[in-house]
Amino acid sequence: MTPVIILGSGMAGYTLAREFRKLDSETPLIMVSSEDGASYAKPGLSNAFTAGKSADALAQADALKMGETLSMTIMANTQVSAINTADKTLTLQVMDAPPGTDNSDQTLEYRDLVLAVGASPITLPIKGDAADQLLQVNSLQDYRVFRDRLEQLGADTRIGIIGAGLIGVEFANDLIKAGYAVTLMDLADYPLPKLIGQDQGQALQTALEDDGVVFKMGVSVAEASFEGAEIKLGLSSGDSASFDLVLSAVGLRPNTGLAKEAGIECGLGISVNQLLKTSADHVYAIGDCAVVEGHFLPYVMPLMSEARALAKTLSGESTLVKYGVMPIAVKTPSQPLCILPAQRTEGTRTEVVDTEDGHVIKTLGSDGELLGFVLMGKAALKERMALSKEVPDLLS
Repeated sequence: MTPVIILGSGMAGYTLAREFRKLDSETPLIMVSSEDGASYAKPGLSNAFTAGKSADALAQADALKMGETLSMTIMANTQVSAINTADKTLTLQVMDAPPGTDNSDQTLEYRDLVLAVGASPITLPIKGDAADQLLQVNSLQDYRVFRDRLEQLGADTRIGIIGAGLIGVEFANDLIKAGYAVTLMDLADYPLPKLIGQDQGQALQTALEDDGVVFKMGVSVAEASFEGAEIKLGLSSGDSASFDLVLSAVGLRPNTGLAKEAGIECGLGISVNQLLKTSADHVYAIGDCAVVEGHFLPYVMPLMSEARALAKTLSGESTLVKYGVMPIAVKTPSQPLCILPAQRTEGTRTEVVDTEDGHVIKTLGSDGELLGFVLMGKAALKERMALSKEVPDLLS
C-alpha cells in the first residue's frame, strides 16, 4: 500500500501518528524529519532549568524506539526539497549521511501527506559582529546548545532575553529561579501585551522583579557587538547593556516555504479548512505551521484536537476539527497566570474580581456573555474549569 507520510517529528507529527495508529494498524506510515527524530514535549523547554532536566532527560524516546512503538518508518536527518502534488511524490535528501551511504535525491510516493513542519523563531535585523551569536530555543537541539553554553559559563552568567512575550517571560522565570541573573527587554511597555492588559502585565512584571528579573521595557535592540567575551547590546534608548549570553525570543513564524514552492495556498501559515486539508488534494497541515479557518493557535490543546480529527479523516471517517474552550496556562510560578484570550469588539467590557492572591479578570460581551478571562494567582486559577464552561466554543 502507498504510505501516509508525516513531515515533522515534533508534537504535532507524533501526536497524529499515535492517534492514527489507534485507528489503523495496517496502512504504512512514514515520518520524515530534518532532526534526529527524538520525541519530546516542546513546552517543557521553557521550564527545564528549574526542573533540573538536561536535553537527554527531556527526550522521551529516540527515533528507533518511536518507530517500533508506532509501527512506523522514521527517516531522520532527512530534508524534503520538493513536493509534487500532481504526482503525489516527495523529493528527499539525507543530510550528514555516513561515508559510503547514498545521499543523492530520492523520490517517495504518498497516499496522503501531512505537513507538521512547525514554526521557526523570528530573527531580528540586528547589526554588529555578535548578532549571529544570539541564541534561540525552539527545539531540543537548540536547548542542548543553550544549556551547554550556560554550563560552560558557570553560575554567575548574566543572561539577556529579547522579547517579553510568552516564551520570553517563561524563560525569564525559569532562569531566575535557577539562580541566573536575567534581564528582559521588549519594545512594549509591559510583558505579554498581546495576551493581557496593562494592569495585569505590570502585575506580572512586578512579581518577576521581586524575584530578581531586571526589565528594560519600551526599547528595541539595534546592535550586538563583542566587548571581550561579553555581548554588548545597543538599545534604541541610547543606553547599552552587557551580557554573557543573549537569548532572542521575539516570536515564531510558521514554516510555509515548502508548501509555497509546491503551489499550496498560504497566508500567515499554511491555509487549511476544518478538515485540515490544504488547497492541494491529499495534503493536510496541522500544528504551528497551520492556520485553520483563519485561526492561528500555536498551543498544545489545539494541536491535540487537530491530531484526533485528522487521524479519523485519514482512517476513512471525514471529521471536522472542533475547538472548544482552550485556556493558555503560562509557566510563570512567580505569578501564576491562565489566559483565555477574547476578541474585543464594540460593547465588550471588563469585570475584575479580587481574590486573596490575585485577580479574576473577565471579558464580557454587550449581552453579559463571558467571552474570555485572565486568572492571576493560585486562588484565581481555581476558577478555570468553572469559567471555561461559560465561554462558547471557538470553532464548532
